[in-house]
Amino acid sequence: NEFPQITINEPEDGNSFNIKKINFNITVDEEVSLLEYADFSVQAPKFKKLCKNCDSANKKISFNDGAHSVKIRATDFAGHSTLSDPINFFIDTKEPKIVNIEPENGEIISNGTIFKIKYTETNLNEVKLVLESPDEMRLISLEGCPGGISKECNVSVDLTDFHNEVMVFYFNVSDIVSETMSDINVVSVDTVKPEITINSPEQNSVFDDKKVRLDLITNEHVAVLEFKDLNSIDPNFKKLCKDCDSYNKTKNFNVGPHSLIFRAIDHAGNSEESEGVNFIITEV
Repeated sequence: NEFPQITINEPEDGNSFNIKKINFNITVDEEVSLLEYADFSVQAPKFKKLCKNCDSANKKISFNDGAHSVKIRATDFAGHSTLSDPINFFIDTKEPKIVNIEPENGEIISNGTIFKIKYTETNLNEVKLVLESPDEMRLISLEGCPGGISKECNVSVDLTDFHNEVMVFYFNVSDIVSETMSDINVVSVDTVKPEITINSPEQNSVFDDKKVRLDLITNEHVAVLEFKDLNSIDPNFKKLCKDCDSYNKTKNFNVGPHSLIFRAIDHAGNSEESEGVNFIITEV
């Protein structure tokens, strides 16, 4: 064979690297006048010398981040040249950067809680969420996460299996080469709605006094206990108490029919509304 035969020992085709300097180990079956390389991923590829009057080269070459397609050319002393098949590889020296994760450390969360991450990674490969408790572990791959600068991705998770447990969670963001793990946040899980017991007023009561006692108990400490009167001009919820598990006070109501709905919202955001409690205040 008149043409020199090239063997590329390094780098292997299809590899990815997190360093800029890539080792090229090339051997030829005869001594050649010139051994060169060219990166065909650039707009105007030019051959650059690896060695002269040689039959091998072992040299580190610097490349920018991104995809590269390098060919090796060997030219013997008679002017015969051989061009290798391309060696394709990818360089990504910047690890993914995680800016923020939610929910925050120490929160009480429930079903419907959004797990959110903000990150920077141009060559995004995957975003994963890890949930762990003493009795349960779950790994979730987030779908459709965009690559780029200061991007966000989120997922809502069914947390029923973690109810009444302390859970840790964290995110892993990976590019083609490396992976970054977020901080670990600790949260408490409560997926059950609070229960309301209404001791007073009784259903369909009749009062001859504008002052009506509201006597309520919840089965857990709730963030807020509130009520609204469907027969009022402005039937919006109004606060009875915050961070409480009971309420026992009198409130003033106008003469006429009333229909009260009570609502309890716990610290995880679970809420429960009572059925309407109807009563009438007669002329005082």
